[in-house]
Amino acid sequence: MPQPAVAILTIGSELLDGRVQDTNANFAARKFAEQGLRVSHFLSCDDRLTDIDAALQYLTAGCDLIVISGGLGPTTDDLTREAVAAFDGLELVMDPALLSALQERYRQRQRTFDPSNAKQASRPQGATAVPNPIGTAAGFDLKTKHGKRLISLPGVPQEFELMFNAYVLPLSAKLFVTATQKRSAIFKVFGLPESTVGERVAALNIPHSISVSYRACFPEIHVKLSGEISAEDLKELQTSAITAVGADAVYSCEPESTLDSTLHALLLERKLTVAVAESCTAGLLGYLLTNGAGSSRFFLGGVQTYSNQLKQSLLEVPESMLAQHGAVSHEVARAMAAGARQNLGSDVALSVTGIAGPDGGTPEKPVGTFFVGLAEAQTVRSFAHHFPFSRERVRIYAAHTAMDTLRRHLLGLKIRGDV
Repeated sequence: MPQPAVAILTIGSELLDGRVQDTNANFAARKFAEQGLRVSHFLSCDDRLTDIDAALQYLTAGCDLIVISGGLGPTTDDLTREAVAAFDGLELVMDPALLSALQERYRQRQRTFDPSNAKQASRPQGATAVPNPIGTAAGFDLKTKHGKRLISLPGVPQEFELMFNAYVLPLSAKLFVTATQKRSAIFKVFGLPESTVGERVAALNIPHSISVSYRACFPEIHVKLSGEISAEDLKELQTSAITAVGADAVYSCEPESTLDSTLHALLLERKLTVAVAESCTAGLLGYLLTNGAGSSRFFLGGVQTYSNQLKQSLLEVPESMLAQHGAVSHEVARAMAAGARQNLGSDVALSVTGIAGPDGGTPEKPVGTFFVGLAEAQTVRSFAHHFPFSRERVRIYAAHTAMDTLRRHLLGLKIRGDV
């Protein structure tokens, strides 16, 4: 029996002209893949009845389930309900229960219920409403006259993801019980180029039955192993791949983790506080360190000291040191970290100073040169790096390198750039 195929249709002119990035399709595809379902098509189309109809005609020809995102709002360009109803030769009907709940939600939010909002309580005749716990537009689930399943959800990512997890995933698991269940495992790497990671994994001669895929998610590389394999064998393969790449460069094996969330967990576990002093990253490191709930338990604060004057007055970097070694140096990185730890009262402190470009480089210190400082009560260290790319990428890479420096330090691993 052929494997069931699913498709994802995202609707909206904002997706086609670049105003909005389509994250819903990626989210749905990832979730379906975890179920072992094959996503055969991604398709985006404009908010026009003819375009939506053409997309549905194409997708239903070869797919068993189509998940639709977008076009369920109250405005005139929200036409998904009308298009799906016309596609299957159905009338649109008003759902009194949905309408009543919608009116009550507007009342609770002290918003005026304009008559145009009522369309959000309509759905194609025979479709089942899909509840939206946090938004105003309900979704709907329709089994077409040709036996295909169309599930339409709002395009707002937070609403789409919540409704997808609560409704679509349980339904698809029930509908396609015969689907081949594949297992997958990932690991996330920082500090190594994709080519190096690929070469080291390839040297393992992994069987062709196992799919190995790489995702360059700057500034990281994500490696995914998947196939029809036992949980024990998959774990063993994952461990071998991590060892081949270099376990110190792998910061997590969890799909939803990030480098900053991994560091958050370590700091909370160790009950340590941290402060930062930033020059070329201009607040990005502090932003990443506070990019999660509970960060106030470990992050005390930071200073942005672009000028030498502020390095001296806020961090007590000696003027003579700046004159002798320059602001971008091991010495100043260490002094900045020590000053931040001392003046902000943290257990540890990080500093970043560098030349992000496009100007300011010298033959001795070209654009992309940066130093990371790490200070504790008894020791202060610094680490040199060179990343010769665009200004934005240098700043992002430097901030992540600083986080990885602290991660490695807390885990007792060798720190890149050590002298």
